[in-house]
Amino acid sequence: MTDAELREALAQIGIREQELRAVLLLPLIEVAWSDGRMQETERAFIQKTARTYGLISSPGAAVLAGWLDKPPSPEIQQLAHKVVVALSARFEGPTADLGSFVIDSIESQCEAVARAAGGLFSVAFTVGEEEKKALRAIREALRPGSPPPA
Repeated sequence: MTDAELREALAQIGIREQELRAVLLLPLIEVAWSDGRMQETERAFIQKTARTYGLISSPGAAVLAGWLDKPPSPEIQQLAHKVVVALSARFEGPTADLGSFVIDSIESQCEAVARAAGGLFSVAFTVGEEEKKALRAIREALRPGSPPPA
């Protein structure tokens, strides 16, 4: 994806170039909305993740709030996957492993969102079928050409 294509994709997603890091939250948002609702535990986890990793600047906070209130369309989610893959592929040479690290981190955070919604008395964490399906779809989208996990 060229810089121009990347800018166009970000515009379609609804974020400006300065808010680029916010796109990394869209897979988490996708998992949270996968069952048709955003639970408060999921919302809190995503907001904490955004703050902890500095993924949202003050202009991007409104974008995140919108995603937490209304699920992004499937087209926006697919475009976000492509942007994340394109961004992770930009790491080259001695920093090439950072691209994989970004993808690994997103997948890990997506799994944490899925677990945040489930559970029995905060003891047994369960992940619903909708979340499992979303996790598989995200993994396949972020790792094109890779075999599915066993």
